[in-house]
Amino acid sequence: MSGSLPAEWRPEEITVRERQDGQKAACVVRYGGIGDSLQSANILPMLQRQGYHVTYMTNPVGADLLRHDPHVDRFLVQQTDQVPNERLGEYWAWWKPGFDKWVNLCESVEGTLLALPGRANHAWPHALRHRELNRNYLEFTAAIADLPYKSEARFYPSQEERQRVAEFRAKHPGFMILYALSGSSSHKAYPWLDNVLAMILLRCPQAVIVLSGDPVCQLLEQGWENEQRVIRTSGQLGIREVLSLACSVEVVVGPETGVLNAVAFERDVRKVILLSHSSRENLTKHWLSTDTIEPVGTPCYPCHRLHYTTEFCPRDEETSTAMCQKSISPERVFAPIKRAYTAWEKREAAA
Repeated sequence: MSGSLPAEWRPEEITVRERQDGQKAACVVRYGGIGDSLQSANILPMLQRQGYHVTYMTNPVGADLLRHDPHVDRFLVQQTDQVPNERLGEYWAWWKPGFDKWVNLCESVEGTLLALPGRANHAWPHALRHRELNRNYLEFTAAIADLPYKSEARFYPSQEERQRVAEFRAKHPGFMILYALSGSSSHKAYPWLDNVLAMILLRCPQAVIVLSGDPVCQLLEQGWENEQRVIRTSGQLGIREVLSLACSVEVVVGPETGVLNAVAFERDVRKVILLSHSSRENLTKHWLSTDTIEPVGTPCYPCHRLHYTTEFCPRDEETSTAMCQKSISPERVFAPIKRAYTAWEKREAAA
């Protein structure tokens, strides 16, 4: 590294383990949201096994999510827009010579496999977009890092977080379902939520449902205030608390969100995921214990696009939700939950 880094660009540096004399060093660069960080974490164990001291360059969200991941040795944490986007190349060039391996995962999914509005591939014909962008996100991440693929993404709760989850579960015994109410975009909201909750409560008498989301999702929780088996937590739990709980429940249900990504390879946690802009190949190809619910009768699915408005996302006038979500019947969502519940009941009876 030559020259000096502008003081206003200097990241927070958090060292978990010191680099040993002669040890190779790798840097993984990934900003973004919850799912982005968890997907990028899939390559970290392989880097560590190859002998690298692993630095993770990220934003505060990524650092918080991975702070107990045993495969990260050091964090370089930038605040949002601390380095202007047009200067990131210059910023990365300053750091890169200090590492033996440099893995930049920025736009490894968004912009590449999920087309951004204004980019050429966003306007491609649907068939062409599907043909070219229908690649598995985790496999593509490993290819960028020039590493063999292995399914290893995990969320790592602390011992204190595990204890709080155990206390929470002790207060709410039964077959616990965590329902992630919404994702980061409007096409990740499901219009038949209340129907699914009613089916669970009526046909799974020992089920307890935990609703989770940001403060806006409190609107989706309305109407369930008097149901003791529905626990409303939107806007109340931090993301680490939600993900720690997700690792412990029997079933996690929801759209394409970080919550589902966090438990992708937890064999004992059943996942019921409602796809929208991604395909099974893109997202859940390697996931364990997963029921992938894909839209039917929706020509635009999978669109392989990011949506910041509804301009390119066909809507259902009756529900004001994306057509891809409206086309998924509540019966299709409930069926795998019921199967998991029946299997749990048999295990409980035999215990």
